[in-house]
Amino acid sequence: MAKNISLAVAVVAMVFTFSCSSGDEDGGISSSSDSDNPSSSSGDVEQSSSSSSSDGDNPSSSSSDVEQNSSSSSSAVSSNGLCAGFADRTKREHHGKMKEQFCDERDGQKYVYVTINTQIWMAENLNYEVEGSMCYGNQILNLCAVWGRLYDWSMVMDLPSSCNTSACSNEIQSKHQGICPSGWHIPSDEDWDKLYRYVDGTSGTESPYRSETAGKDLKATSDWLNNSTGVPDNGNTDKYGFSALAGGYSSPGGFTLGAQEYGVWWSASKYEEPPYYDGTYARNMFAGSDIAGGGTSISDKSSLQSVRCVKD
Repeated sequence: MAKNISLAVAVVAMVFTFSCSSGDEDGGISSSSDSDNPSSSSGDVEQSSSSSSSDGDNPSSSSSDVEQNSSSSSSAVSSNGLCAGFADRTKREHHGKMKEQFCDERDGQKYVYVTINTQIWMAENLNYEVEGSMCYGNQILNLCAVWGRLYDWSMVMDLPSSCNTSACSNEIQSKHQGICPSGWHIPSDEDWDKLYRYVDGTSGTESPYRSETAGKDLKATSDWLNNSTGVPDNGNTDKYGFSALAGGYSSPGGFTLGAQEYGVWWSASKYEEPPYYDGTYARNMFAGSDIAGGGTSISDKSSLQSVRCVKD
């Protein structure tokens, strides 16, 4: 499958310009005429496929995943719907670590998660299909199974599409669930800042916080490639099991780019300094850089980016 993914990504290689300056790492992503080739060797991508659980409805699980029932007496077995027979906290191997899972009752997909300090984060990108969301490369070979789906901001927040071009701050709730499963929410700047500061061992009040070192310890050890040089980014530790993946992003017109080179994740926090009432914050990481960015996506809520959910 990895060979197919490399072929697929090569097919959808896009034309774009990307600068690794600190200004771009804080959210400035622009497209023009440079060649983007997100393809990699067959060993670079950890492919997700179907889980061995009884419902067989988990396109985000690796074919080599090893599942085991958690011995905890607190594990509950679901008897309803698409998660019937699944024991909460059942473990599977994910990027070289055994991680607990939960089941999304909406579609039966299972997601691994990790505890980092006092927070519980999904350890893979959300892959819940809603109208308008898309896979990297326009559904080719179901790359959603690898990098999750891409969403615009109104989809993520489960708000009217008009919120992509107007101020909707009064619609944002504390621990805003949005598109996340029940019991989880779209991370705010406060959530992201807390994660970054724990990982890099700093303290402060600046928000959105840009960490100079957290990216190294949050990124997966595979599936990152510096497309400008063709050199895999092998310096990541994935110390906490967060396993951030470079899922790229898409323009509103479906022009996908940046897979394996950079990942961009939505925040629930909006940027509303005049005249940019249609802006929002996003977080990003890049191949070849230890930085975990806290950037501003101005006039870009209609672009499509990845989602990580955090537990309530």
